[in-house]
Amino acid sequence: MASILLIIATIVVAGLAAVLAYLLSFSAASSQPTILLVGPCNGGKTALFTLLQFGKKSPTHTSQHPNTSTSLTLTLADRTARLVDLPGHPKLAHLFEAELALNTPKGLVFVIDSAALARPDAIRAVAEQLYALLVRLQKVKTAVPVLIACNKSDLFTALPAPRVKTLLEAEIEKIRKARSAEISLAEGEDDEDKELLGWEGEDFKFAMLEGMEVDVVSGSVDKNDVQAWKDWMAERICVEPATRYTPQHMRQHAKKVQALPPPSSLWILF
Repeated sequence: MASILLIIATIVVAGLAAVLAYLLSFSAASSQPTILLVGPCNGGKTALFTLLQFGKKSPTHTSQHPNTSTSLTLTLADRTARLVDLPGHPKLAHLFEAELALNTPKGLVFVIDSAALARPDAIRAVAEQLYALLVRLQKVKTAVPVLIACNKSDLFTALPAPRVKTLLEAEIEKIRKARSAEISLAEGEDDEDKELLGWEGEDFKFAMLEGMEVDVVSGSVDKNDVQAWKDWMAERICVEPATRYTPQHMRQHAKKVQALPPPSSLWILF
């Protein structure tokens, strides 16, 4: 009998310890400023993560699980940050949603292979993933700044940051037009699904994203040329992001106003 009670007590203690560890990790994740590393596969996200975490590049492989550090220290920041490297496969986009549900990141670093963007299929795939992320970030009440980190700038075929910016804006404009055509043919679609980036009647530019800062900066993990990216992250960690009213929040407010009784009804209530 005593041995059975001991086994039960051990299981209970182990379970409580697991719950406590989860709550502590959740609390740390909620209180620490967070930087998310996102982007297509083979762009260099995990290599950048290991460089920032351990000070040196390590061999990496494609993963289906996030890599998380809670002790990232950056020169300009006076506190540590939580760094999360999210898998790049589109089928694992739910991990990005899980992070947004946990807390609003201080910054999002979209890591891409700038040496592969000369191929039309490559720029299209990158633009589609970036488009989906930007549309999702438009719905976040607290503005999330975005850094497009053009990795592998040391390679001969790498495109410079201004050229990458121009190509991405042009490709996102094509995606916008295609999406707009799809929406015009759809009936009964929810307002949130009709949301598009930028302004109607004008070619897309990142500057159109009101309240959302987008920077495009070259660098190289292989050559340890990442100081500009580190400075960008440090600055975002130290600055409180602005609260903005997104189109989604404006629609929600409009629905609440429409739900109010007419003025005559209000007089009756009083």
